[in-house]
Amino acid sequence: LLCFGNEEWISAAPASLEFRLQYWKSTLALLVDHPLMGAGPGGFQSMYLQYRLPVANETIADPHNFIFETLAAGGVIAGLLLALLVAACVRSGRNSNLVAVLEESAIADRDRHSMAAWIGYGAGISLSLIWLFESFSGRLPDFDAAIFAVPIAVAAGWFLHSEFTHAGPAGTNQSDVQLICSAILLAVLTHLMFSGGWTVPGVAIIVWLVVGSLCSTERVRSNQTDQSSTAIHQSEGRLRRPANRAALVAFVIGAALVFCLRVESIVPVQEAQIALSSAEDAARGGSPVKADLESLRATQADRWSFEAPRWRSEYLKARLVSGGEDLKVRQSWAEALATAIDRAGVNPLLWRASGEQFLHLYQRYGKDDDLHQADRLISLALDRNPTDVSLTAQAALIAIELSDGGKADILAAEATRLSKLGSNIVRDLGIQQVYVVENRGEAAEDRPIQQSIKDQFHRRLRRDHEPVEPTQR
Repeated sequence: LLCFGNEEWISAAPASLEFRLQYWKSTLALLVDHPLMGAGPGGFQSMYLQYRLPVANETIADPHNFIFETLAAGGVIAGLLLALLVAACVRSGRNSNLVAVLEESAIADRDRHSMAAWIGYGAGISLSLIWLFESFSGRLPDFDAAIFAVPIAVAAGWFLHSEFTHAGPAGTNQSDVQLICSAILLAVLTHLMFSGGWTVPGVAIIVWLVVGSLCSTERVRSNQTDQSSTAIHQSEGRLRRPANRAALVAFVIGAALVFCLRVESIVPVQEAQIALSSAEDAARGGSPVKADLESLRATQADRWSFEAPRWRSEYLKARLVSGGEDLKVRQSWAEALATAIDRAGVNPLLWRASGEQFLHLYQRYGKDDDLHQADRLISLALDRNPTDVSLTAQAALIAIELSDGGKADILAAEATRLSKLGSNIVRDLGIQQVYVVENRGEAAEDRPIQQSIKDQFHRRLRRDHEPVEPTQR
């Protein structure tokens, strides 16, 4: 890395580490308030904004550390499970020193050949299942990825086959396998100590495969006689039959779960994506009726996602501001926006985006109800995201329009204070843009009108200087 890495990587390392320390401090504060279950699976991003440090700027989906990510997704319960997993790996590593995996006896040779063959079988079956699942879900297999992955897998398989089938007393043994798996796990977890991806399937499957290899047990001992080996195989034959039945039951249950996944998740998501793409094409092509119908179909196809109703609300809002006030279109827009908000749950980013839709309508038509709805949604978002400079300033400008001067002064001062933290130019009030909270009529017909916070504070607060900081908010 020092010899061939990009110089920008090295120069940016201190700042990158500082950002991660900010993420981890915020995650700890979240865990103090929610120790049992954390933010819940998939809930970190929206809850993180509430605990984000005032000097931090980024909105992140995970804390960039697999330990904190586990705790944030499942609290103490998930943390205990992770600790048990670590203990199992350590215990298995200690026990592996007492058992030999490979030896020069006939049974050991057969085990080596069998293991090498099953590595190839497993790789081929896994690739076939991946392609089959993609086809089953209505997608074409990713042949581009296979161009790289398959040759690498074949090379790795050949290497392992050679090692397993030609290893002698000094060849591959349990310790070697444990050492290789430990090195892989250490490398992956070192990376995951400072980056996200612990819960991404493509990363998690590597971790689980390696952990499974570390925690595996071996039945063959180096000092077994031929007679004891025969007895072991007879015992294994009796145990294999119920194991096969259990495997069959597991396969049937897995197939049923895959079918349910297709019916309840894959098919609805695909139908929604297809309908939404058709709606976008219709909108670009100037076909409002088709865009309306297709966006409605996308909303109804996937009953859990808020993306389709959010897009539909944005599209209908654009029609409202450009085509004139239409009660039918406004009603459809309000329904789509309400659906998106309901499906998104606690989502300050969507609350803000929804409030900005009301602000755009207020710019166009100047209705008090739109302004009050914008105030409600922006306030909700601010409660869950109190360190956002532009969001705080937006709330201040809304308060000015509502003739609440005291609240406006406090919020404006807070926005000014936040902008000065961290010496970050991105937070400068002259750069940050927010919606103008005024009725501009036809000037807002094409797009929402935005200006810098500094200019709007100067004009709306009637001051030549920035607001003073309050003693408390």
